[in-house]
Amino acid sequence: MHTPNASKAFLMNLITNILNITVDSSNRSHDYVEAIKAFHLERVSDVQRLAIGFPDQLWVSLVISLSLTFLIKQQDSIGLLTEALMNDETLEDKARWGYRAIPLILMLDLTLFQPISSLSTALTNLHSQRTSLIDEDSRLPRLKTIFEPIANGWTDQQLGRQLESFSGFCSITNVDHLAEFIIAARFNSIENWSNTPLNEQGRKMQDAIEGGLRKLPFRMTTTLLSASSENLRPNTPASNVAIQIWSQLIPVILPNILWMLRHATGFATERNWQNHPKEVFLTLQKMMVDRFWQSGISNETREDFTARISGTVRTLEGFASTVRGMPRQIRDSCYFMLHGMARFHDTFYNIRELAQPLAEALLMDADTMSTHHLQRLVALIDRLVDRCPRSSWDWFLPPLLSLAFSKLGHKIMKDWKAIEASRTEEVVDGQSDQLGDEMKNDSIVRATSYSIVTFAHKLLCPQGGYSLNSWNPNDTKRSPPLRNLLINDESTLSPILEFLTAALAIQDTRCVTFITQIIRSLIPLFLPPKQSSTPTSPTTSSDPSDNPPPKNPPSALPQMNPDLQHFARNHIATSTFQTALTSLHEPYFVDIQRELASLLSSIIHYYSPHTDNAPGRILLTISSLDPNKVEQAVGRIVNSQRSGSGEKEQRGVVLDLLEGIKGVRVSEVGKVAFGDRKSDRAKRGWSQYGNGNGSNGGMDVETNVNKIQRGGTPPEGGLDGMFGP
Repeated sequence: MHTPNASKAFLMNLITNILNITVDSSNRSHDYVEAIKAFHLERVSDVQRLAIGFPDQLWVSLVISLSLTFLIKQQDSIGLLTEALMNDETLEDKARWGYRAIPLILMLDLTLFQPISSLSTALTNLHSQRTSLIDEDSRLPRLKTIFEPIANGWTDQQLGRQLESFSGFCSITNVDHLAEFIIAARFNSIENWSNTPLNEQGRKMQDAIEGGLRKLPFRMTTTLLSASSENLRPNTPASNVAIQIWSQLIPVILPNILWMLRHATGFATERNWQNHPKEVFLTLQKMMVDRFWQSGISNETREDFTARISGTVRTLEGFASTVRGMPRQIRDSCYFMLHGMARFHDTFYNIRELAQPLAEALLMDADTMSTHHLQRLVALIDRLVDRCPRSSWDWFLPPLLSLAFSKLGHKIMKDWKAIEASRTEEVVDGQSDQLGDEMKNDSIVRATSYSIVTFAHKLLCPQGGYSLNSWNPNDTKRSPPLRNLLINDESTLSPILEFLTAALAIQDTRCVTFITQIIRSLIPLFLPPKQSSTPTSPTTSSDPSDNPPPKNPPSALPQMNPDLQHFARNHIATSTFQTALTSLHEPYFVDIQRELASLLSSIIHYYSPHTDNAPGRILLTISSLDPNKVEQAVGRIVNSQRSGSGEKEQRGVVLDLLEGIKGVRVSEVGKVAFGDRKSDRAKRGWSQYGNGNGSNGGMDVETNVNKIQRGGTPPEGGLDGMFGP
């Protein structure tokens, strides 16, 4: 906020005027009600930012304001104004708790809202977390009483018993009779849910689900956590007060929060609905598909989309939206709380029994969630890793990151397979919605893949962002890179290598470029001790593909377990090498063939002498390659220097050797000869689209039938036949 010298009187008048704005609550039209909701949230946000930015000035102003209240009977103090706003029956919980947080930010004790019998009582009850004008000992006891409802809400014994099972979770959220209603309403036999009105039973269940969410202690926890923790500088009185309060709350409320998160994440898993007819689970899967608008892809304007959605609230589609919104809101609230708790660093990360339950709650069923929901999950994991103190790395991070690479990798690979399968289907004229959905899915999977891959790049490359405890500005001592810990732990090394290998086949050039950089930076770390010295960095070239990823400084080379090194070498020299070779064959990757070739040459150079020439043996299984040329090429790469221009030369050797099988642009198919024999051309050039003659940019458009042929599959013996048995 750009008013560092704002006067106390100005700030007090500004907040008072903002809070004094009145609105007409008698108009109940939908658009007006939505506008009023937005207004309240905007007002809450503005006043909270003022309170965070100027706690000292506003605290003094409030003392003066209270004095005037008793002297001239004015009723416009912040406490009384926010009390009046909170009593508005039309106010939603989000805005109500937002107003309640305003005095909390300044740390007015809530007893200030009650009738005040004397000025001295009011001044005694005035407390602030953020102002520097009050000592910690005098404000802490009063502040703790404000947070008691949070502890009471999450430690309720009945809540704890219900969260021990998924059926109990359904009872809490009022979806315990969802299966029966799905069958009774015949969801599976109705094609257009948006045009089918919701019956009385459905409306009651819809209201019950929304009401059940409001009764849970999410809103007060997220609001008070945000008000007491955001924008706090470490080692300040305000920060110390917040740590003292939350150090007592976090251990007692976390167990039920994690149970709530785990049930919400796995809400739509088949195991939770296996005792019901199959149609229930299939209908639930359809219910979990979000409706969303996407610029450039959706065939309607944002306004039209919003109007269409708001008009289906009391239909079967509106009911489905309420059902899928319930676990999403719970997940988002839990993510927010975990993110806020991590701000307290040691208070959160020093809970020894937290690591495994947290990882399972976040990730055990993450591969069953909708793809676009994963981006928030990845962002949360990134923050949890970033804020983790170095002293907690060894025990806190391996369970979390092991499950993250395993589950997120599995989910993304499954989504890419589904996209590839959809590209082989035909779209008949008049089914543009199907094509639009495919484009949306493709866009979402690409964005989610990119977020996961960039997280991996940050985590595993030598210049990643986790070498310093960035949350502590006074900690300037560089710790060993976090990746040293991860590649020395069997529980994390295996899922990391499997993820990196599978990700080489993702049809997104940005992702695969990052993956090649990660793997190339890891390769020297898995050499036997005598061979693990870091090569000299090559001369910088104007061509980015000529420059390797940042090299590992000698101090960063870890002392690795020899068994793990052997496992990693063999995995990279076989599975990773073959996947990279397959990607080089794909026409899609024609623009990053140099990156893929650099990876292949790096694997050959470093690992052929230590894996019984595994890369060379794989190359020899490609029937179209001359065995003598393969042996000569491998020998040249192994015996040459990796430093200087050697890497570029080695890459050139790989590209020359694989000239006949590397992919070419679709527009070039039919113009470039792949070999001397027609059978070789058919096998290596299987990527031809449509009629395979390269016309129309590889798209086959039939004049007699209004349909588009998308994608293409290799002829028999194509990609599958590239490698021998």
